[in-house]
Amino acid sequence: MRKCIVGRSRNVRISCKTDAYTGKACRKNMEWKIRWAENGFVYNSETIILSERVILLDGSLTEEETAARPHVYNDIHKAFSGSELSQSGTEQVTVYLAPNVYWMDDPKAMDTMQKREGYSLPFGMYITGNKLNIIGLSENPEDVVIAGNRGQSHACNGNYTMIHFRVEELSISNLTIGNYCSVDLVYPLNPALNYPKRTETITQAQLAMQQGEKLHAQNCRFVSRLNLLPVCGARRALYQNCHFESTDDALNGNAVYIGCDFDFYGNRPVFQATGTGAVFIDCLFRSKIKSGDGESHQYLTKEGGPVSLISCRYESNENVKTGWTKYPEISLKCYQYDVSQNGRQIVLGGENSAETVQLQGKKALEAYLFEQNGQPCANVGNLLGGSDGWDPMKVLKQAEGAGKTGIPTLLLLSADSDSVVSGESSVTLTARAYLFSYEICNEKVYFSVSPEDKPYVKLTQNADASCVIEGCSHEPEEREVVICACTESGLEAAAAVTVEPYLIQAPVFAEKPRMVKTEKTVQLEYKFSSQERVDISEISWYRCDGADEDGTCRADREEGAAWEETMVPEGIVLCAVTKLNRPLKTYRLNAADQGKYIKAVIRPRVKGSLSGEAVSVIMEEPVGKNEVEKNYLFTDFSDLPDENDARLRKGCWTLDCAKPEDIKADSASFGSWTMERKDSAWKYGRTGNGSIGIGLYQNTQGARLRYTPVAEHVGDMSMTVKADPAKTAGQGFGSAGQYMDFGIKFDTGKLTGYCLRVLRSKEASDAVSMALVEYRDGRSRLLTELQRTSCFLTDCTIKITLEGNKLRASAVTAVLQPEAKAEKGYLPKVELEAEAEGNPYGGILIWHTGTPGTGGWQNTTMLHSIEVTYGD
Repeated sequence: MRKCIVGRSRNVRISCKTDAYTGKACRKNMEWKIRWAENGFVYNSETIILSERVILLDGSLTEEETAARPHVYNDIHKAFSGSELSQSGTEQVTVYLAPNVYWMDDPKAMDTMQKREGYSLPFGMYITGNKLNIIGLSENPEDVVIAGNRGQSHACNGNYTMIHFRVEELSISNLTIGNYCSVDLVYPLNPALNYPKRTETITQAQLAMQQGEKLHAQNCRFVSRLNLLPVCGARRALYQNCHFESTDDALNGNAVYIGCDFDFYGNRPVFQATGTGAVFIDCLFRSKIKSGDGESHQYLTKEGGPVSLISCRYESNENVKTGWTKYPEISLKCYQYDVSQNGRQIVLGGENSAETVQLQGKKALEAYLFEQNGQPCANVGNLLGGSDGWDPMKVLKQAEGAGKTGIPTLLLLSADSDSVVSGESSVTLTARAYLFSYEICNEKVYFSVSPEDKPYVKLTQNADASCVIEGCSHEPEEREVVICACTESGLEAAAAVTVEPYLIQAPVFAEKPRMVKTEKTVQLEYKFSSQERVDISEISWYRCDGADEDGTCRADREEGAAWEETMVPEGIVLCAVTKLNRPLKTYRLNAADQGKYIKAVIRPRVKGSLSGEAVSVIMEEPVGKNEVEKNYLFTDFSDLPDENDARLRKGCWTLDCAKPEDIKADSASFGSWTMERKDSAWKYGRTGNGSIGIGLYQNTQGARLRYTPVAEHVGDMSMTVKADPAKTAGQGFGSAGQYMDFGIKFDTGKLTGYCLRVLRSKEASDAVSMALVEYRDGRSRLLTELQRTSCFLTDCTIKITLEGNKLRASAVTAVLQPEAKAEKGYLPKVELEAEAEGNPYGGILIWHTGTPGTGGWQNTTMLHSIEVTYGD
C-alpha cells in the first residue's frame, strides 16, 4: 500500500499556493489582514460566525480591534483562558488561529520557570474544557505556530512542557506546535518572525500533555528534539497526516499514526510502547543518524512494548540497521507488513528476530487494513472505535459493513510463577487477546515449545486459553524455556519459564577444607568426594580479632532497624563474598588484615544440587606485617560485599547513598532528589549500551563508594579507575548538572580531599566537562576551569595523582573521537593540573549524583577496577 484512501501520504511536505484566510499569495512576506463579516469573518469563501462556542485568535490585531469585537483575541493565553472555555460545560468550543507565531511567553526570557504546585511538570499554559477543537486558518501547518523557548536547565527547572490540556475530547488541525529551545524557528510566511534556538544543547523541551479520553491531530507539525511529547496522555489518540521531528523519548507510545512522516534525530523515538502499543500505517521514517554516531541502529523504542508497522517506509543512510528495540524481552511481539528501507523490503531486527511477527497472508492484518472499493483502507474504526463508536475518520460504518471490527491486535501471557522445580511444582500460563482499545476478546489459543525445549517440560493445554507447565529436567543446570502461544488469526505471544532440575543432594567434602597462605593471598583448598558437576559453592571471607571465633559472622538485623545500622559484631568484618556463582577460593590480603585472623565460610553446592551446611575454616596465626600490601590497593569489585552499610571502618569499603551538601533540593539539575535507601546503592553485574562486560554500577541516585585506609598517608597518592559509561553519545548522565566525582586523599568521614569531577553541562548533550575539585567538610569548589571532552565513553581510564603539592588528573578512552566532535572543539583526552595542599588522608571517594535511568542502568557508569598506590 502506498496510499491510504482515508489519509494522505506525507512523502512530500504540503505547501499551499494560496492562503485560505485572505486569498492572497501565502509565501510572501506580507501584513495579514482579516476580512470581517457581520458577527464573524470570511474563511475559504465561507462566513464563520463567532459566538460563545466559536472564537478567533489573531496575533496581528491591535488591542482596539479585539476590544471592538466579542470572542476575538490577539493573545494566546487570553484566548484559551476566556469565558468561552470556562463556561462551555459539555459543549464543544472551536478556536480558530490566524497565521502567526504565538509564543508561550517572551522567547528572550531568562528567568527560571518552576512547576506549579499539584503538577508533575512545569507547564507554560493550562487549558481546560470538555470538548475543544483548535483549527489553524491555513492549509499549510507551518503558517500557524504555537511556540515555546524553554527546556530543562535552560530557563526552566525540570522538563519544560508548553501546554497542559485537561480536555476529554481534543481535536487539533492545520498548525505547528514547536519548542524551539534546541531548534531554530524558521517561519517562511514572514521571515521577520524567525527566531534562533536558545541553545545548541539537545535538552528536554516538550510540547503538550493531555488528561482526557480522545485526541485527533490532523495536518499538524510537532517540532522539538528530546522528549517531544506531541500531546501525549489521551486514552485514545489518532495522528493523521502529521509531521514529527525528535530525538529520543519523544513519541506517543499508545496511539495510531496514519499517513504521517517522521524525522528521527535519535535512535529511540519512543520511550516505551504502553498498553496495546503504537500503530503506524502508511508512514515514512527519515533516519537522520549519521556515520560515526554512537550507534548506527534506528530503533523505535527504548524500553520495548508492542508496535505495529503497516505499509511503512524508512529512508536512511545505507549502513543504518533497523530494529524494534535494542534489548527485546522474550515476551515482546511486534507486527509488520510491507515495510521497506530505501526501497527494499526489510524485516525489523533481521530475518530471525523472535520478536517480529509478519502479517502477510494472516487474518490479523485485517485489524489494521480492510478493502474498500478495491483499495486498502486503514481500519481506524476497529482500532479506536471502542465501546462508544468513536469515528474520527468516518470509516467505522464501512468496517462494520465489511465485518472487520472486533478484531484483536494483542495477545498476552500471564503466569502464576516464573519458575518451576522439576518433580515438585508447576506453572499455569493464561493467554488473553485484546482489542486495541484494550477490551478482552475470546480467541482460541494454541501453546507450544520448541523441539529443543521439549525434553525439559511437560505441557498440558486447557480449554480456557491456559496451559500447565511441569518441569522434567535431569540436567545439572537450570534452563530457560520459552513457551509460545498463537491464535488462528496470527497473533503471537511468548513467556519464559525457568526450569530447575531434579535436585540432587549437596556435595560432601572428601576431607575438611583447609587454608593455605601464599604471597599476599590466602587460598581455601577443598575437594568433593564426587566432582562430576560444576562447583558453585558460596564462600565468604572474614577478618577476625582472634582465632577462637565461634563462627557467628552476621546477626540478624532487628526488625524495623534503620538501614544504616549493622548488627555485625565489631570483632568480625565481612571482607569478600562469592558473586555470580563463582566460588571465591582466593582472598587478597591488605593492610587492614595485619594482626588479624582470616576466616572462610563455605557452603558447598554444585549445579543442580541442594546447598550443604556451612563449614568454617580460620587461620591459626595472625597475618604478619610482611604478608600484606601496605602501599597498594586493588579491586575489580568481583568479591566486594555490596550491601548498604554507612559505617566507616578502617580497611573497608563503605557503600551507601547520600546527597552532597551543596546540592539544593529541587534544583534545575537534579529536580526532586530521589534516593532508594531500602535497596543496595550499588550493583555488580551486566548492563548494556556502552558498559561492556561485568562491573559495579549505581542502583540509586547519590550512590557513594568510600574506602577508609588503616593508617594515615601523609605522602603522595595515585588512583587509576577503569570505567564504562552506559551513555554512548558522551554526555555521561541523564540530565545537565549531574556529575560523578573520583576522589583521593580523602578523610572519608569529614569529606575533605581532592577529586576529578565529570559533569554533564547544559552547554553540550554529546560531551562532558571535567575539572579538579577540592572538598572541605562536605562542600566542594572548582580548582580548575571546566574542560569539555568527548572521552567519557567505553574503556575510559581516569587517573588522579597528588605528588607533593601538584594535583594532576587525566582521562582518556580507547574509542576514536568522531570527526563531528573534533569539529566542535571537544578534547579527545583531558589533562588537568592544580596546586594543592598535602594532607594526612588516604581515603577514596566515588560519588555519582545522577539517577540510574531507564531500566535502572542506562544513565550509570560501570566501574571495572580501582588501583591505588601510596607513597612512603
